[in-house]
Amino acid sequence: MKTKIAAVLSAAALVLSGCMGNVQLKDRAIVQEVGIDYSDQEYTITLQIFNPEGSSGNGSFDPTAGNNLVVEATGDTITKAFQNAADQLGKEPFLGVNRLIVVGMDTAKEGVDHMIDYFNNYYGSRATAYVVAAEGNASEIVSAQIKVGILPASAIISMAEEKERTGVAQIGTVFRIISASRTQGQDIMIPVLTTREGPTGEVTPEMAGSGILVDSKLQGVLDLAQTEGIQWAKGEIRQTALTVETQELGRIAVAVHHSSSRTDCSLEGETPKYTIQIRAACSLDEVSSKQAALQRGDLSRVEESVEKQIRRQVEEALEVSIQQYGADLLGLGRYLYQQYPEYWEEVEDNWAERLQNASIQVDVEVVIDRVSPMANTDIV
Repeated sequence: MKTKIAAVLSAAALVLSGCMGNVQLKDRAIVQEVGIDYSDQEYTITLQIFNPEGSSGNGSFDPTAGNNLVVEATGDTITKAFQNAADQLGKEPFLGVNRLIVVGMDTAKEGVDHMIDYFNNYYGSRATAYVVAAEGNASEIVSAQIKVGILPASAIISMAEEKERTGVAQIGTVFRIISASRTQGQDIMIPVLTTREGPTGEVTPEMAGSGILVDSKLQGVLDLAQTEGIQWAKGEIRQTALTVETQELGRIAVAVHHSSSRTDCSLEGETPKYTIQIRAACSLDEVSSKQAALQRGDLSRVEESVEKQIRRQVEEALEVSIQQYGADLLGLGRYLYQQYPEYWEEVEDNWAERLQNASIQVDVEVVIDRVSPMANTDIV
């Protein structure tokens, strides 16, 4: 724990000394999380400040205590709000180690481009900082006292990274959002967060879904299953578990340990045609059947059931994201631009409408290449 704290302070000290001259760390407020809300022509920023001195009377670090200070300030610009926060703190906020920017739901619907540009250009700010939307106001997320890890911000980041690893989230960063806004035919998802209070009063962060950014504006929210469908289509599922049920074998659990996807693009007259090929390798983890052994044909039936489940999930996610929100989360326009640049010039201004009429075929191949000891069965 002490090592982690020392690393945070050392990183901050290096950035401060390298970019701003000989500046004492005590003269800067180390920001771990920033929330932004906008209403009535006014910005509200909520800052979560690293504050180990407040954790105990003798100044030692206590990981069980609230090691942060939450400051809220307003202004008619983001710059003015930060200045007002500095006045409250008596020191300037330092964003050199900030890893999380939270945008309120209503604010994100109005557009995040101005805010993202601000943090991209702000001295010392990180282009790798995660950008998420709050289900309500950003201040609710930033001020939540989550007692998991060193700081509330670290708990949110760990949760988001785990969700991305298992396929039910795609983490957006300042850099990714800027890159998507400058890429032909490419929209992006960012996590939508909420918090939940447990039976003993503890607060934990939760993923409510994925916000769809089209032209830097939040157009809608996909649920977790739909998010996973998009991630399947992008080949971003690194590890996840699926449950299927067959009449002969009952309930089966398989664990995906590798997946990939490939998208092919062609034109049929004036209609774009896409084929998305998804491949997944799995292990058989749990079988509810009382059979002592499974036949090779049994594995084939399980594979077919998993294939159908993934295909349905992908098709539903594409139906909602394309038809309902007009979003190109797979970068299908980018494939068209690369292969048929002249055609793309004709359709790019009304690409969302063209995409809704495109032909998209989803092919899935699942291979069970191993049997876990937990399955307690043999293959004969």
